[in-house]
Amino acid sequence: MGYVFHDSRGFECGTTSELQIIQDFVRDRSQRKRLQQRLHAIWYCIPMDDQRPSLDIAPLDSHAHQVPIIAVFTKFEAFRHNIQLDLKDDHQRQQVNPQDECERIFESEYLGRLGKGPKFVRLEGMDKLDTRCDDLIKTTLEVLDPATVALMLLAVQVQNLELNVLYVVRR
Repeated sequence: MGYVFHDSRGFECGTTSELQIIQDFVRDRSQRKRLQQRLHAIWYCIPMDDQRPSLDIAPLDSHAHQVPIIAVFTKFEAFRHNIQLDLKDDHQRQQVNPQDECERIFESEYLGRLGKGPKFVRLEGMDKLDTRCDDLIKTTLEVLDPATVALMLLAVQVQNLELNVLYVVRR
């Protein structure tokens, strides 16, 4: 057993049909009985190199059926770079610390619009060969239901009959 990732086209246009397809998929996969067919988490990817990234997770959130959502801000270095360029262009704000301004804008204009629901991860430098996404894996493990994690581990250890019997007896 391995990981299965479903990559949707997204719903940038926000058409009713696009939203309905994704909502139906989340609803169906969150209610599946078999572990292999169930949806365990949603990575909602938000590219930060875009001038207006989509932050509307409401269509997913209201139909998530206990499926945790993680907002994944990709290409965060492009966002940071754009903020620095904006500060250089704006002579009135040249005294502002670029790192502080980046954090202020991110918190107010991005995290503030997400609401309190999802956790988030910022990814930078993913185009480099030695870059890993440990924060994303760690955050995903944090949001998963402990029973789901235990079942996943057992599924990986399907050959270990003793471990499976011990888990069943404890349950």
